[in-house]
Amino acid sequence: MFELATFEDVVKLPPRRFGEELEKALLNELREKYEGKIIDDGVLLFVIKVYDITGGEIPINDGFPKYKLKFDALMFRVSSKEIFNAEITKIERFGMFVNLGGLEGLVHISQISGKKLKIDDKNQVIQSEDSTETYRVGDKVRVKVIAASFGPSTGSTKIACTLRQPGLGKIE
Repeated sequence: MFELATFEDVVKLPPRRFGEELEKALLNELREKYEGKIIDDGVLLFVIKVYDITGGEIPINDGFPKYKLKFDALMFRVSSKEIFNAEITKIERFGMFVNLGGLEGLVHISQISGKKLKIDDKNQVIQSEDSTETYRVGDKVRVKVIAASFGPSTGSTKIACTLRQPGLGKIE
């Protein structure tokens, strides 16, 4: 789910930003530091604005002025039992990967269908033996998150999904 979140931070402003307007320089530093990172069990997608800027003192042992501030950001969070309209991005022998909007989830082969499936990972197709179900890269599917584990980066985040419940599956 997408949400607007507010954070507080202390930002060190490097000398390369001294010529920029303060608010813009701090916004750019926050974007470099946070965008695309896992924070509070979600991905911070975009820093929108900074405000309540105070400080600017330069500590004796550091040549960078420090500013305390608040900022608003667009977050993408995933929780168990949440339902998403997703797009299949990759098919492997063990299942399919789906784009949930800000993160990628895995639908294990056992969670795709109750039918016996044939997987052609070379041609990126999963098909039931009776040919009534076919999934290809680019297809839209409705999935339910059954487990989510967040690591320090998007690459270490694991999201397990299922298609095997009523109302889920390929969106025609």
